[in-house]
Amino acid sequence: MNESMLWYNNAAENFNSALPVGNGRIGGMVYGRTEHELIQLNEDSVWSGGKRNRNNPDAPEGLKEVRELLKQERIPEAEEIAFRKLQGVSSESRHYMPLGNLNIDMKLDGRAKEYKRGLDLENAAAFTEFLSGETRYRREVFVSEPDNVMIVHISAENGTVELSAYLDGRNGYYDDNRPVKKNMIMFSGGSGGKDGLFFAAVLSAFSQGGTICTEGGRLIVKNAEEVTLVLGVRSSYYTDEAYEEAAVMDVEYALECSYDELRYRHECDYKAL
Repeated sequence: MNESMLWYNNAAENFNSALPVGNGRIGGMVYGRTEHELIQLNEDSVWSGGKRNRNNPDAPEGLKEVRELLKQERIPEAEEIAFRKLQGVSSESRHYMPLGNLNIDMKLDGRAKEYKRGLDLENAAAFTEFLSGETRYRREVFVSEPDNVMIVHISAENGTVELSAYLDGRNGYYDDNRPVKKNMIMFSGGSGGKDGLFFAAVLSAFSQGGTICTEGGRLIVKNAEEVTLVLGVRSSYYTDEAYEEAAVMDVEYALECSYDELRYRHECDYKAL
């Protein structure tokens, strides 16, 4: 194992020991579980609400008062004015929120053995490897800046991939989670008052061999030699009313490429930094 590889012999027990992937806007914490993989998701603009004006209208006057009191070395009085007139109008800002969870439930032939997970710092990708029955599985996860999507690639040596993939989380605070096109799920919602923020996360896949379909809010893959899950997300913070269409478009563009093409563009972009 080279020096640019972080690796472990057990799956992550919690968020703090999961392995991070991201492109600056979309992020994921990869747990590396075998049968029931969990990737906790973030997008940098998904907060508890939209923009909030917290500027204190008394700040200009308060600043003058604070300066004068400091000149007179009346420090406690200056501090008291600062707390009353220079602080934001509401007691706190919006809170950064998780986007949700990407769950991947795999059908295995038996208990996992020869387990290993890691984070490849040279290529900005997380991986999980294990043996189940006679089949050796490998999952690779990265988030591409050139293609604006998260990629999860799953291969099966001496076997096939059968899985159910779905999005959930946010303690149920979302609006919809269902197919929007063939083999494509959209998980959408929003929060935060009249100027709140809204998001749409889109999940689809392509495979080598086998079949892909949707059942309710899940993608179902059967008898594939390998499968590539593609996740895109956009919010109203960046694209106003067209965020759902933008998320679908990101995923559709990625679906036109092979896994090798997606990974090549990601690695070239990352290594240039």
